[in-house]
Amino acid sequence: MRNNGREGYTFIRQYAKGTLPPPMIFMPQKLEKFEDISQTLPTTLLQERELRYLKLWREALRTEIHHTRVQVITTALRTYPICPVCRKPLFNGVEVHEALITRGDVQGLPFAKRMQIFCAQNCVEVHANDCHMRAQFYPRAKRFVAKYLIYWNGEQAILDFLHYMNDIGVTKAKEVEREIECWKPSLAQLA
Repeated sequence: MRNNGREGYTFIRQYAKGTLPPPMIFMPQKLEKFEDISQTLPTTLLQERELRYLKLWREALRTEIHHTRVQVITTALRTYPICPVCRKPLFNGVEVHEALITRGDVQGLPFAKRMQIFCAQNCVEVHANDCHMRAQFYPRAKRFVAKYLIYWNGEQAILDFLHYMNDIGVTKAKEVEREIECWKPSLAQLA
């Protein structure tokens, strides 16, 4: 049992020892109802509605990720995921990071296409500030995050996500797929 100053915790053996969770299947998000409503709105209301919808969607995704990627249990029997960058439990100060395809990569695309990046195959929870900055700008941290996404989703789900993003016009998807292929030997070695 480790002690982080606040409460002790231990890694849950099932995932800490390499037993993989069942692979996920990538499913594109359907936003037809939102698009139908949006066509009748003036531009200012549409932008406001998109921001509210995005905020709610991200919060739901963060909750889903937080509860499905559990790797640590505390002495108070609370469960938490770990940060893929620093490998410490995500007790607080948590942000959602779009890892493989970022918001900047989909800027300028229609809202329904921009929303596709907010899925379990592309997003991770990381500590705010240091870990988030590392995950954005440092190649080693990007490899840690890629390994983490492959671990929780399965390689096929990640590749399906990238193929779909390429099909809807995100040019960076092919580049990310090539990076993952180049990283494969190092991903196998990362602990």
